[in-house]
Amino acid sequence: MDYLPWNQNIWEVITKQFSSGRNPHALLLYGSSGLGKRAFAENLSSLLLCKAPTKNKYCGRCKSCALKKSGTHPDFRMVSPEDSLQIKIDQIRELNRWSVQTAQQGGYKIAIIFPSEQMSSQSANALLKSLEEPAPKTLFILISDKVSSILPTVRSRCQSFLFNNPKHT
Repeated sequence: MDYLPWNQNIWEVITKQFSSGRNPHALLLYGSSGLGKRAFAENLSSLLLCKAPTKNKYCGRCKSCALKKSGTHPDFRMVSPEDSLQIKIDQIRELNRWSVQTAQQGGYKIAIIFPSEQMSSQSANALLKSLEEPAPKTLFILISDKVSSILPTVRSRCQSFLFNNPKHT
């Protein structure tokens, strides 16, 4: 994460949790637009899916990294609005079905929901069951520019990290 130094503290907290076995099942990354939340989530998912990480960085060369880079990793999902401005309930239902299946690569299963404030209330409620009873080694990463628009019941089931504007020196 050297190219997003203003997010380094959050990176260290989260990667330390995973390396010590205290794995959260859902993260909520929130803050103003343009602070690198999505890049952070992509890097974290690449690290957790990597078969040969070193020093909290993914290798970029293993089979898992190649699958992730090509957009075909079976244990990774990105959920965003499709043809409307909302993330629809059918998208979340499909994500829920996927999340309870066994990981095909034998490691983590990771889903990024972006922008999570665009889930309809029905979608958010459908996601609750997976957040309340997560499958082992499954991580949901919700990304939001407007955290107040996310249902409180969803927010309460996530470990939240506020991304602040970088300090100028």
